[in-house]
Amino acid sequence: MMKSTTTNNHDAQPCSTPGVKHSALTPEQREDQRQYDKEFIHVMNEFIAKTELLSDDPFFGGI
Repeated sequence: MMKSTTTNNHDAQPCSTPGVKHSALTPEQREDQRQYDKEFIHVMNEFIAKTELLSDDPFFGGI
């Protein structure tokens, strides 16, 4: 039987800024973080599309 590595972290932060609680951010900082996250997701989506890392081919154990 495999050991689960997931934790039940009730203090999970919706913000990706390490060590800073979302509520501690100013509205400007939240907007900056949202924009940064949006740009990061866009760049990662382009990378995945170019490299074709996601596949529905059963050989690769697709999505």
